[in-house]
Amino acid sequence: VRVNALLCLGDLVSSLDKHAALDILQTLQRCTAVDRSVPTLMCTLGVANSMYKQ
Repeated sequence: VRVNALLCLGDLVSSLDKHAALDILQTLQRCTAVDRSVPTLMCTLGVANSMYKQ
């Protein structure tokens, strides 16, 4: 479920404002603090990459 949620966040990044993007960064921090499995880390990197491209 966590991976699918992160994939959805990655798709939504392009339509978010700065405040919402900062909230997503905090969410990514919380997710990686709890779960450091490979799929979660890869999705986290994908979301961060989408944010960087914006």
